[in-house]
Amino acid sequence: MYDSEKKGYVSFDPSSGLKRAECAKENNIYLIENTYNVAFKKNKPKIELVSVTKAVLPANRHRTIIGVGESVIISSNIAVVWSVSSPLINISNKSITTITITALDKAGNVTISAKSKYDEKSITLSIIEPTALKFEAVEKIHTESVLDSGFIAKIYILPNHVNFEEVKFSELESYALGTGLLAETTGMPHSQYENGRSEWMTASGYIENKRYGDERRGFGLWRAK
Repeated sequence: MYDSEKKGYVSFDPSSGLKRAECAKENNIYLIENTYNVAFKKNKPKIELVSVTKAVLPANRHRTIIGVGESVIISSNIAVVWSVSSPLINISNKSITTITITALDKAGNVTISAKSKYDEKSITLSIIEPTALKFEAVEKIHTESVLDSGFIAKIYILPNHVNFEEVKFSELESYALGTGLLAETTGMPHSQYENGRSEWMTASGYIENKRYGDERRGFGLWRAK
């Protein structure tokens, strides 16, 4: 085989990553076959990484910005050794060509590296937390001749360019500040929550580019004396 560094032919080395073949050529005068060893160069494979979110919405499933709780499957075109160490994620379903990571409840950046004999590549994911809630009133509630007010609303978790499907949330207890006829209600709790908050609620879907969580009732009732 020809060694380009030594600029000459050397014995075939099985560990070189090249392939060996034998070719025969007939000598027309003596009808003898002369055998030649030929080494073919083997291309060193390059790693190509692709990330896909498990959530099908938002539509861009190859985004590298994900919400807390989101899962991402990272695939390699060839066998690799994965390397990732971060307190921000859990790792599951790891094989020589795929790895699944799930973001926990803290924001930050996570780099997942893949290494083969000839190449190394990495991909960085940015995890973000919810930054706001949006209430959208669905129904207003009022009883005639009663000093009360209430509503039914949908709660949207923002921003909406990621998916917060796995987020759980609860409503904290709140206390009234009454004036006039309702002064005596000052300090009354909105609800009788144990431990100062409601039960944990889960998000229910991604609709019209809005992450909404749960339908909630807000209601206060004070009867006039």
